Amino acid sequence: MRWLLAAVVAVAQNWPQAAGPNGTWAVQGPAPVDRWSVAAHQNIMWKTPLPNGGQSGIAVWGGRLYLTTFAEGEKTFSSKVVGHAVDAKTGRILWSVPLDGVEPSPMLYAFSDSTTPSPVTDGKRVWFFNASGAMGCWTADGKLVWKRSYRPWGKPFPFNKQHEPMLIDGTILNVEPLDGGAKPGWNYLRAIDAATGKTKWIAEDATTTYNTARAGRGPDGKWAVLHGRGGWHDVPETPVGLSLARARDGKNHWRFVAGDGVTQAPDWQALYVMHFDERYAYWFGFVPEERHLVLDVKTGKPLREQSLIRGVDYRRWEDGAYKLYANVNLRELRTMPTAYPLAAGEVMRVLPSWHTNIVASGYHYFLTTAGHRRLRKGRAGPAYCVGRVAIETGKVEYLELPVAPGVYGRPGEDADAERGGCGCGGRGAFPHGRLRDRSVLRHSDRGEQAAVLYEHARRDLCDRLDGEGAGRFGDFGRERFGAHRRDVEPEFDGLRKRCAVPSQRAGTGCDSMRRRALLGIPGALHAQYEESKGEVPWVPTPDEVTGAAMRLAGCGPRDVVYDLGSGDGRVLVYTAKHFGARCVGVEIEGHRVAEARAAARAAGLASKIRFVEKSFYDVPVREASIVFLYLYTAVMAKLKPKLLRELKPGARIVAYQFNGMGEWKPDETVTRFDHPVYLWRVPAKRL
Repeated sequence: MRWLLAAVVAVAQNWPQAAGPNGTWAVQGPAPVDRWSVAAHQNIMWKTPLPNGGQSGIAVWGGRLYLTTFAEGEKTFSSKVVGHAVDAKTGRILWSVPLDGVEPSPMLYAFSDSTTPSPVTDGKRVWFFNASGAMGCWTADGKLVWKRSYRPWGKPFPFNKQHEPMLIDGTILNVEPLDGGAKPGWNYLRAIDAATGKTKWIAEDATTTYNTARAGRGPDGKWAVLHGRGGWHDVPETPVGLSLARARDGKNHWRFVAGDGVTQAPDWQALYVMHFDERYAYWFGFVPEERHLVLDVKTGKPLREQSLIRGVDYRRWEDGAYKLYANVNLRELRTMPTAYPLAAGEVMRVLPSWHTNIVASGYHYFLTTAGHRRLRKGRAGPAYCVGRVAIETGKVEYLELPVAPGVYGRPGEDADAERGGCGCGGRGAFPHGRLRDRSVLRHSDRGEQAAVLYEHARRDLCDRLDGEGAGRFGDFGRERFGAHRRDVEPEFDGLRKRCAVPSQRAGTGCDSMRRRALLGIPGALHAQYEESKGEVPWVPTPDEVTGAAMRLAGCGPRDVVYDLGSGDGRVLVYTAKHFGARCVGVEIEGHRVAEARAAARAAGLASKIRFVEKSFYDVPVREASIVFLYLYTAVMAKLKPKLLRELKPGARIVAYQFNGMGEWKPDETVTRFDHPVYLWRVPAKRL
């Protein structure tokens, strides 16, 4: 059962769409709700069961809430969503409408899914969206006005759609591919007549679906939209860079081309909310070093850059108080205590967390990612921080946020474990650092002054600690934070079971971070998907995929099956039970290994399955006759030499969804849940 909850808070104005009444993700207004607790039922007005989970934001108008969930009974993968109208005072669902798409998504995928786009309303009508390829308009009492469908981009790209629909002067702006399959993989801003559902225009320049475009007033004082291109997975839209488009016809005011216009992640990434104002547009760059970019909003010309590394102020929480490291170079911080120690030859690199940035009150705020090694020759940091850049002076500051042991990191876990070993069964493909690093910002309220983004993080942590011992920040980093640090894992387990609806984007954040604080919806910290200290995060592999992979490999009782990145062990438990094979799981996360061993014991298969807590790069696989992989393409490419070197001729490699074997073509391929399952047989003559 999924739940919708409402906290006690006065609504000062309507919130008609994801980016708010001004389209800027921020608004001036009264102080927000300061504290609530689901566990203690503190400041919770009502709780309403929902038919399924969903990741949309919530539109608010005239005492009604509009949101989207998956249809009842849908599991794992689906393209069937339902739009709901809810009474804000009582929590009663007033009406619901189906909106089926055409391209199924993983349900509650950590970045986005079919339910991700937030509804839009003008009080008289409401528009619901399905990122699987549908949208529609209904009256305020639930009568259909129109529907339309389209085919969104699909494989080989992951289901990662970060655009939020916008209503501007009677026009809905969505991001979709071109009609008729032209330019496969390319996506464009598309203007839809809000009254009829007919296309009015398609933007001059393309935009990646990883980008969150933002509306505002352009150089001519009329509505404009800033959007961008450039990301991971070799998304095709070029030239990499930004475009400021006129909202009336999609034509450009200007285009900024980043670098050579072709090179993208990790050098150039449009995975941010594209903020701009009456003077400037803002972005981040990562080569030759991490920096903040300020462009002239009238021309798109770069005005200045500011290093995110050199001359920064870094406030760390040490021994119960903040310690200021003033005007430091983060590259030189090697000996100070950190959650993620640097290995020999490594330096700290700053990667602002995607979709967690917002511009307000003269600052550009963002969260930092932590621990991963996504940027070249370095490890992400500073850990657990909110950062800000002073727009005019360029001063950069970082403030470490308190982290509760047992919630965002397990006591005693080895934060410096070698990367690798967090794969299938396992893990899918998410490019962030650990979920624990980002989840402290899960409960921001779009309705507040966004300049207090760090205050929202404090509120969220207060809620997660059940309101105990929380103090207030004053000016940025000046005040002490006295939150009681304790292991709250048992309470969180109970909370997760009671409230499985994930929280949502906080007016700035990723799609798994989107529910408004107004409604007090808690995040599921250890929900279906979890990021980790390995190279890929944890994503459950459906049993149907496991069965298809093992049948493709011809698995039987004489086989030895290795799962590299075995997660909670479900792939191997299924394989041992249904195919009789002897199994070995390799997993870098200790708590996942413990779960896997418990699952094997519960199934009576402990004698047939062995789990190794190590990086899969360090575990020999010579005895394996079958190796199962659910890993990033790049990780598979790194593993390929090891597999060819150690596996015997005739051994089989099966992989779900991603093909990292380069020119080594698969011998067979089948499809499950609209994604491929590949089979390679190791040749006698090495490639």
